[in-house]
Amino acid sequence: MLHLGLGYSYGSRNEDDLDAPMQFRTRPESRLTDDRLVDTGPIPEKRRDTVNAELAMIFGSWSFQGQCYYTSLDANDADDPDFWGYYAFLSYFITGEHRNYNRSIGVFTGVEPQPVFHPMKGEWGAWEIALRHSYVDLNDADIYGGKENNITAGLNWIHNQNVRLMFNYI
Repeated sequence: MLHLGLGYSYGSRNEDDLDAPMQFRTRPESRLTDDRLVDTGPIPEKRRDTVNAELAMIFGSWSFQGQCYYTSLDANDADDPDFWGYYAFLSYFITGEHRNYNRSIGVFTGVEPQPVFHPMKGEWGAWEIALRHSYVDLNDADIYGGKENNITAGLNWIHNQNVRLMFNYI
């Protein structure tokens, strides 16, 4: 399975709304806190252009997924900064399952362990190992929002379609 995507977004503010600034920031990937590791702070901007590309592939028990974006601002006082970032995700099912993909809406859906979790029968569900790298750069022109670079190693234990335990080291 191969999924390709390309997106573009344009946003502008009317003259009455120029005092409401734009802000770019991210949370840590663990989602255990609302602290922000990178943050541009308020940027008074007139217009924003964003382009993003995505790729996903499934080849048996292997899967790859990635996305990158580029945002360009027409900012009032910030010398028109540009920001960018990406993530890449690779996974493999040790137990032979595969990620499911719904072609009609273009999204991954739940994994169906074969067999499901029945320890009395010696059946332990699906086991997946995963690796992810993500990066964001919020520094440009007069903006010093920071750079964030994350590597995540994970082990997922999927009991059934409704229960999954995730063990991640970020």
